[in-house]
Amino acid sequence: MKGNRPDYSGHEAELGLLSQIFPQLRPLAKLFGTGKEKTGRSGALFAIVMQFLLALAAAAGFMAAIILISKLEPYLPFLNSNRGNLLTRLAGAFIGLPAMMIILLSLSNSFDLFYLLITGNNFDKCGDELKPVKSLMLVLGFVGSMAAALIGYFYFETYVSKLQKKRQMRIEQQEYFSHLNQGRAAWNRYITQGPQHYIEFSDTDLSKRHFKGFFFYSVDFIGTDLTDTVFEDCYLGYSNFSGAILKNTVFKDSYLKGADFVGTDLSSADFTGAFGEKADFKKSVNSEKEIAKLQPCEKSRWYGVSWLDFRDEKWLKEKGYLGYGGKSRGLEY
Repeated sequence: MKGNRPDYSGHEAELGLLSQIFPQLRPLAKLFGTGKEKTGRSGALFAIVMQFLLALAAAAGFMAAIILISKLEPYLPFLNSNRGNLLTRLAGAFIGLPAMMIILLSLSNSFDLFYLLITGNNFDKCGDELKPVKSLMLVLGFVGSMAAALIGYFYFETYVSKLQKKRQMRIEQQEYFSHLNQGRAAWNRYITQGPQHYIEFSDTDLSKRHFKGFFFYSVDFIGTDLTDTVFEDCYLGYSNFSGAILKNTVFKDSYLKGADFVGTDLSSADFTGAFGEKADFKKSVNSEKEIAKLQPCEKSRWYGVSWLDFRDEKWLKEKGYLGYGGKSRGLEY
């Protein structure tokens, strides 16, 4: 029994040889394009394309697996954020190493197939003069793969950072909506707690709402859906409406000094009675008709108003804000 086994001791270990020893590896061997001696010159070009697709599939599979793991992390309650990041990195290493080996094997096979396409001979019979070139190509391929992996890792970390920031923003927005839904008094009291209260309603739905007398100083409405929304006598100074959906949006008697409408389509918005400066609308779209309706900011009751005008002097003195802008106007919430 032992004497009937072939002697492979003098052969180089490769996937084709291993597939002979272990028959279960033969489908994998065919996938990697081993047995190139059976590939004719006419089929070399097709085989090169297949090797390229295999390398591309390995890289795509690696990226898809990492993205999938990152998506699953929030649903794993036994992992905190640090352990979750560690899990992603470990998975990247275990998945990335085989993927890189597949890419290098594909590169090696492509080199042999390209030689077959050009000369019509197998690379194994080329002699020693081209083997250093192949080694150099493999080294460059390895270095290139590492560089691509580092670049991919950088973009992945950037993606994760943006994703975490977006999740945090959504949590904060739930707090904003809880105060907004309680009405003007609750909202104005909330936003005027201090001088640096930054509010962000980016990419939310505020359509079909009616705001009257709301204080929206420097609020971010980037990409917000404001379809059929009415801002009546509201303070919207220095707010950002870039990319917001302003379909049938009304800004009746509202204060818009310093508001940003860059790239926003104002064709169906209504600025009748609004107070603003034409310079703030220069980079908006279809705004000529509505700009003509703007009134000077000085005529608005909101002109010169700040957050501290909602607080009494006693509160401002206790908190150390009295010197910020003189006496409070004592505005009602």
